[in-house]
Amino acid sequence: MAQPERAILAGVIRSGGDGADARLEELARLAESAGAVVAGTLVQRRAAPHSATFLGAGKIEELQQLCYETSADLVILDHELSPAQQRNLERKLNLKVIDRPGIVLDIFARRARTREGRLQVELAQMTYLLPRLTGRGVLLSRLGGGIGTRGPGETKLEVDRRRIRKRAIALPEVPEAKAYLRPPAETCLTIVGQVYGTDREALLWTRRGQRNEARAMAMYVCRQLGGMKLQEIARLFGVGGYSTVRSVIGRARTALDKGGPIRQRFDQIRQRLER
Repeated sequence: MAQPERAILAGVIRSGGDGADARLEELARLAESAGAVVAGTLVQRRAAPHSATFLGAGKIEELQQLCYETSADLVILDHELSPAQQRNLERKLNLKVIDRPGIVLDIFARRARTREGRLQVELAQMTYLLPRLTGRGVLLSRLGGGIGTRGPGETKLEVDRRRIRKRAIALPEVPEAKAYLRPPAETCLTIVGQVYGTDREALLWTRRGQRNEARAMAMYVCRQLGGMKLQEIARLFGVGGYSTVRSVIGRARTALDKGGPIRQRFDQIRQRLER
């Protein structure tokens, strides 16, 4: 029986911010759902993530030492990384690096059972992998498979970009995919609506609901579990700009950190999305 992969969880907290423990606890649950064992955690406080490596140089050295001491197999970041940040971290650490969207996709890949579900995950994987292929094939072929490289859409990372583009374009034309594939946002809105007993339109267009818990939760879920960009959420919810979205998501995160009923609802939403 294969040994579970040992993971280091890492994140960046803005200077003066809090909630690091709650966020890493949530990330730990995701890592365990993906089959990893959490071997350690590391948090850096910065005004903003480093543009090239996400973490600062000193923190990367600390992370290297932690990975060595714990015999870690991979590092999971509690944020969405750019393809360049992910590649640069992997080169410096000589380990697999996975961001939050990557770990969520891996969980979906493990749990997809129906043909429709596998098609949905495969399309999401193709979209996620395409900009991340350059420079990663040699490293990941040496480090092996495991979390972040498996699933219904598992493809060797050395494969030509044209093949992935061709597959990603062809997937929506599969008859079953046409009937069942939906943008991740639609799935998020559906599940949030079910948990809160409301419908999609109410979540999107109730103006007085900008401070409403269900609407704030929908934005938070689209961002954290759906991997949507702030600008995309702003367009979807019809708000003025991404700064408004960031504010609403920030309030939702603060409420979640306090626990209580809102945390229970979020856990229900996450569990349904992971099925």
